[in-house]
Amino acid sequence: MQKTEYHKMLAGELYDSNDAILMHMRRNIRALMHEYNQTLYDKQQREVLLGKMLGKVGLNIDIQTPFFVDYGTHIEIGDNFFANFNCVFL
Repeated sequence: MQKTEYHKMLAGELYDSNDAILMHMRRNIRALMHEYNQTLYDKQQREVLLGKMLGKVGLNIDIQTPFFVDYGTHIEIGDNFFANFNCVFL
């Protein structure tokens, strides 16, 4: 069975970043990321957005904006996490 571009990416292999599935994932995360970065400091709203963006989010999370991710779904953050401005998660 041939690997999808998504599975190649996860395996650290060369992959086509213009693959339709990967492009769809990036468009979705960029919309959420834009909303997060435009949100005034509303901790509850930001927590909801982080829950949609990331694979796992613990309690008491504070990520200052701007915040950037490529896909987001593979990132897990535990409790009591703080990230300062211009944070990039790959």
